[in-house]
Amino acid sequence: MDEWEENHCVTFPWMEERDDVVSAVVERSPTDGTNKDSKQTDLNEKNVVQTDQSVADAPRKPQPFNIVRIKHRSITGKGRQRLFPKGGGWGFFGWHVVRATDTEIVITEGEFDAMAVAQAISTLKKDHDMYKLPVVSLPNGASSLPPGLLPRLERFSKIYLWMDNDESGHVAAEKFSRKLGIRRCVVVRPDQNMQDPPKDANDALRHRSVKGHKLIIDMLQKAKQINHSKLSTFADYRLEVMNLLTRPRSVISGTPTKSLPALTKITKGFREGELVVFTGPTGAGKTTLLSQISLDFARTGAPTLWGSFEIKNPLLMAKMMQQYHKDGNLSLLDEEKLEHVADQFNALPFVFMNFHGGSNLSEILDAMEFAVYQYDIKHIILDNLQFMMSRESGRFSSKFDAQDSAIESFRKFCTDKMVNVFLVIHPRKEDDTTPLQMASILGTAKATQESDVVIILQRVEGSTYIDVKKNRYDGQLG
Repeated sequence: MDEWEENHCVTFPWMEERDDVVSAVVERSPTDGTNKDSKQTDLNEKNVVQTDQSVADAPRKPQPFNIVRIKHRSITGKGRQRLFPKGGGWGFFGWHVVRATDTEIVITEGEFDAMAVAQAISTLKKDHDMYKLPVVSLPNGASSLPPGLLPRLERFSKIYLWMDNDESGHVAAEKFSRKLGIRRCVVVRPDQNMQDPPKDANDALRHRSVKGHKLIIDMLQKAKQINHSKLSTFADYRLEVMNLLTRPRSVISGTPTKSLPALTKITKGFREGELVVFTGPTGAGKTTLLSQISLDFARTGAPTLWGSFEIKNPLLMAKMMQQYHKDGNLSLLDEEKLEHVADQFNALPFVFMNFHGGSNLSEILDAMEFAVYQYDIKHIILDNLQFMMSRESGRFSSKFDAQDSAIESFRKFCTDKMVNVFLVIHPRKEDDTTPLQMASILGTAKATQESDVVIILQRVEGSTYIDVKKNRYDGQLG
């Protein structure tokens, strides 16, 4: 959505302390639905966006904080929100109340959650060990802990992570614990035996069975570190198990491909921790399809990493921009409109690896690990496996052994880092009058055994279609 529209909104500022020049940024969307007529004026050498003449004329007292960015969120649905200014940096809501002497902090998934926890903490007496414990919220939900914010958290000896009590919240809490340090992070969750457990902190504040303030403090005090990555108890998977037992498998449980509804209907989306093997004959359109799938991921806000070893990044990006635009050939647009499309594409959460041609597998895995840490990557596209094998064959007795080792590495990466990886593997050369099968994938059976999903882009006698040959999540094929 590029045009502004009227909504009743809550405004959440990201504020930072400053010592010298004071500036505040306030933004208004005009009644015509756009922000093109907003006027910025200089008042007393302070940067202020003028929204109302009475406000502009009012005397302003110097403030100790700089409003660096604002989130406008509609009260009718959290999916309807805007960040202003566009393309600005990231911040924590509530950071302005964090003191330099604080050594502990609570991080919640959303702004209302942060306010709920802060309200509960404000009722504590001075002798309580959580008195004035600061609370901040992530800038953009459970998938967002931008790298630029990590240095701010280095000084804290204890970090309370309060994510939503759902699958994505549990995954985010574990991921952030490992990113920030397991030994200093504790995860806040409701007691597993609690009836009607709250979904989040805001829900806890309004809980009927017990005073909300008391419940929030109690949950904070019972927060625990996550287990060793290779050790689990039933409690760790209780929510996921209950969902599997009570929720029909027709429900989408992963990131959907909205432009390919038939694929989503079969796979139920693509989940973190899944390895997807993707194949198809040369010239069938594998890169085009993967570009579309990755655009669908990015449009949902899921950070996506691209590794294109056959097509250089500028060519790939140009192709993806054209698919993103949809409305006609980009080369026919004037410069202003083309720049507008480029700005829109730039806002999507894509990261691209700078490999081309034959590449070292260990360097690729290292880049993937860094990207997951820095950008909270959820989906990775690797096109294709054969380009990663050219430098590995000398270490193995055969190219198939090298390929099996690589597939094993990617399988482990998916599981350990909880990311979804699409791995392109070329098929064997076969008669193009018959559909490809799982046995058509080049190499041994390792690829299909280790994968959670196998997708073949079929091209048979001029007809091209997507064929799901394996779906470990619920077994539906087609």
